[in-house]
Amino acid sequence: MNKVKNINYSGNTDFVKISYGMRFSPQTNWIAYLIVIVFIVAFATAPNSNAWIIMVPLLSIILLVMATSTNGVKIDIPNKQYQYYFSVFGISVGKWQKWKGYSCIVLKSSRKKQDRRLTNDFIDRESSTRRFMTSEVYMMDSSHRKKLFCGSFEKASDAKNKAKEISKQFNFPIQKFTPKRIERS
Repeated sequence: MNKVKNINYSGNTDFVKISYGMRFSPQTNWIAYLIVIVFIVAFATAPNSNAWIIMVPLLSIILLVMATSTNGVKIDIPNKQYQYYFSVFGISVGKWQKWKGYSCIVLKSSRKKQDRRLTNDFIDRESSTRRFMTSEVYMMDSSHRKKLFCGSFEKASDAKNKAKEISKQFNFPIQKFTPKRIERS
């Protein structure tokens, strides 16, 4: 689940960067972190082997990528563009898209499922699915059909606070999610 970690205005009111946080969070991907660290130690201490010359730097780079990768959205207000980005070592990649028609901030509740075998319960052989509610913050157009994802929160109060912060930055009202029916002629 994505959680908005911070909003960086960079002192510039024309550009907004909303970071969802680490892409490979240690809390949910501890098994992958542990495996990489074990292989680094194994190759670094292997007797009579030259594999460590290649494998230790390679696995160290993989570990650094996992530790420094983040994702989020950048919004360029004057040029009316936004970009969902993926960042590694501070270098962002993502495709810029046109931004038009957004006029409000919307809070939306969603039910989610998470298969816990893939995260915390590696030892547990049973399939255990965790169900939970999230509050998501979107920037939407007046019909509530076109949306720009701004973050997901476990607590509704955290989502409301972030919605107020984004609303203040863009001078958009906060509205309840009420999609308008499309009329066909």
